[in-house]
Amino acid sequence: MKKYINANIYGDPDSHEFLVKDGQFTAIGNDLDNADEVIDLQGRLVLPPYVDPHLHLDYIFSGLGEGNANVSGTLFEGIQRWSDNKKSLTEEMVRERAIKGIQKEVSKGVQFIRTHVDITDPNLTGMKALVTLREELKDLVTLQLVAFPQEGFFRYEGAERLMQEALEMGADVVGGFLTLKFRMSMAWSHCDVLSTWPSSIM
Repeated sequence: MKKYINANIYGDPDSHEFLVKDGQFTAIGNDLDNADEVIDLQGRLVLPPYVDPHLHLDYIFSGLGEGNANVSGTLFEGIQRWSDNKKSLTEEMVRERAIKGIQKEVSKGVQFIRTHVDITDPNLTGMKALVTLREELKDLVTLQLVAFPQEGFFRYEGAERLMQEALEMGADVVGGFLTLKFRMSMAWSHCDVLSTWPSSIM
């Protein structure tokens, strides 16, 4: 067991010590029990882990390499580059890139990540890879997977079926993309469609 002393604990200004055993916090307070190791934090700030509420782990780093760059820097060229790249995407490619991205996030104190995962892909490659990775890394980081119709819920043929499959596969929540809706009423129509789905899916 480790005992940390002289800590500046965010949200608890009256406590300055905490105990950690087997990677778990067991106590927070003052004058705590003795431990095998004592670490003096010398007034350093102790915070809860960060949350990244918006990431795209299925295509992180996919803009690297010849012919993949978003030259204009615009959102729509970025979407087009991704649309082209995902045709040759494999689960192993998603896995390798996602792990690299997660390592960068965790190294900065992030332990909760909500990642959008494109379901406008007939093979659901990204979702398959990330559902597996979520389980593998559950003791390191919490991943929440958003079934996300990158090319449009109404514009992409079969998007509704693919979103249902993604939820059955293990996606946690559904998302949408207003920029690709032809008008705001279509955005609400997206919600209307989802409201008709059986509770076993939602």
